[in-house]
Amino acid sequence: MRENSKNYLSQASKVVRFNGENPIKVMYNGDWLDKLTKVEILDIAQNFTLSQLSERDMFQERIKEGNDVNMREFLYPLLQAYDSVAMDVDLEVGGTDQTFNMLAGRTLMKAMKGKEKFVMTTPLLSDSKGVKIGKSEGNVIGLTDEPSDLFGKIMALGDDAIIPMFTLLTDLPLEEIEKLDIEKEPFVLKKRVASIIVESLNDKESAEKARENFENTFSKGEFPEDAQVLEVPKENKIADVIVENKIIESKTEFRRLIDAGAVSDYPDQKITDPNELVGDTERKIKIGKKTFVVLKPKN
Repeated sequence: MRENSKNYLSQASKVVRFNGENPIKVMYNGDWLDKLTKVEILDIAQNFTLSQLSERDMFQERIKEGNDVNMREFLYPLLQAYDSVAMDVDLEVGGTDQTFNMLAGRTLMKAMKGKEKFVMTTPLLSDSKGVKIGKSEGNVIGLTDEPSDLFGKIMALGDDAIIPMFTLLTDLPLEEIEKLDIEKEPFVLKKRVASIIVESLNDKESAEKARENFENTFSKGEFPEDAQVLEVPKENKIADVIVENKIIESKTEFRRLIDAGAVSDYPDQKITDPNELVGDTERKIKIGKKTFVVLKPKN
């Protein structure tokens, strides 16, 4: 768990301080949850009723669909609530998907310490249909993504995510956001918000270069200068190289792309054989509209 947290910390370091004045302190709830005795867990549980825990939206949806809720899931809010007690929290900030768990912490804090804990929720970034931007939806955008990748991923989102991005991820005044016309100029506005986000997580120079790279690649049809370069044995299959380097998730997906005519030697020489080898010369491979890779045969 602590090993996994390193990735979270590297992403969080883009927006919060871990050193210097008033730094963020990292704590691991295993340090106190692992020490709880059975009796202590029962003492925590006595502060909640069955009806209170059943009110959780996720549980209600499961019940309506005729699906079960296992006890591990049912008791999870209690343990997250105890985190607030263990850390003596004054204010907890989290996404709206965590509202129930955070309020459970408020209840437990009052019961066990006689103290009020405040809860601040923030909306999740989602499109107009309520589909959130994240790992579970397959459209995750990492704070530590390379500037050009970050810019490209933002540009790949639907137009209905533009206003939510301006609202949640920029400092643009709300009155100015209300005047934005996504019907008239969605592409321009998306590039604008992508530039703002990339600059805030990196710097102005990186944002300008990422925008220029995007425009050269997708607007002018040029092969990107910063495309990933792979040095591989010439006798390797292109499909194996692409999948092993996680450019495409599976060979089945790669074959599907070939069948759809979406894989080519740049600029437009389509690759039709899923078993084609890398060969003796450097290959600039274009996959779909957004993925580019250079294959250099090893001598």
